Amino acid sequence: MPFTDEDIFHKMLKSEITENKFLFCGDDDYLKEFYCNQLIAKTVDESLMFFNFHKYEDEDTDLDTIFADAENFPVMAEKTCLLVRNYPLTDLGTAAMREFENNLRSIPDTTVMIFYFSASEIPSGKNAKWDAVTKLFSDCGTVVKIEHRTPAKTAKLLVSRAKDKGTSIDYETALYLIDCVGEEMQTVLNEFNKVCAFSCGKPVTKEMIDVTAVKIPRTRSLSFICSISIAIILKIL
Repeated sequence: MPFTDEDIFHKMLKSEITENKFLFCGDDDYLKEFYCNQLIAKTVDESLMFFNFHKYEDEDTDLDTIFADAENFPVMAEKTCLLVRNYPLTDLGTAAMREFENNLRSIPDTTVMIFYFSASEIPSGKNAKWDAVTKLFSDCGTVVKIEHRTPAKTAKLLVSRAKDKGTSIDYETALYLIDCVGEEMQTVLNEFNKVCAFSCGKPVTKEMIDVTAVKIPRTRSLSFICSISIAIILKIL
């Protein structure tokens, strides 16, 4: 299957999950973590997580152990889920990579296997081994590539979420907030939650954002320059 972006994967989660091999990559760790957790929740009942969900993030965990666990039958459920975080697949030699491919392709349908890579662990630039990893998952499973949202898309999300918080924010004001605090999703949501709490149910305004939001240095500098310029103009007048 070709690379799956946020919009396509969001739609996939609304239907029955038929794939059982996933690779999560991309540069937005916050959204990637969110969607990975959504997949796990859809796969394994929370009351049976102890039996049917296994996470591997220890560098000493070997692939033989992981694939051995993948053969276990689920307990009182249809599926088990294995989450492998930041395993150095690009360090595998040719023979080890071939064995990994054989094992991955042969995991039972009752096992959902997720390989998750933080943005900092994904090779930058052209990397033949990383390309081979993504091609393998694309051939036999799903590559979920979650990139940073555009400001326009994030602004629409804020407009929608404001209703859940008992307040409102218009599209232009949401864009202003993003311009003030930066585009990193977790930062945007943290500052948005602060502004919504400060608004006490009233529509969020740019003035509220100016009072409550922690602005990125660029914006703070720009605001300072504008303030100085206005003061100079007023003095001249």
